[in-house]
Amino acid sequence: IIEKWGLFDHKGKELIKPKYAYLKECSEGLIAAMREEKTWGYIDPEGYTSILFRYSDAGNFKNGRAEVMVPY
Repeated sequence: IIEKWGLFDHKGKELIKPKYAYLKECSEGLIAAMREEKTWGYIDPEGYTSILFRYSDAGNFKNGRAEVMVPY
């Protein structure tokens, strides 16, 4: 079974189609998302890419900053 992550509101309305390998919690209006290629980036709650998918890991934002891991 291949799991896909998406985002729904509290009434069950789909906000982001389930297409990501993993999603972290929303922090400061952005969601760290992982694609199947194991690259991380950030999307907004509507599913638009805010920060390109080019990291090997991405943390949640706090005070306008987030820790990311840049691949070699």
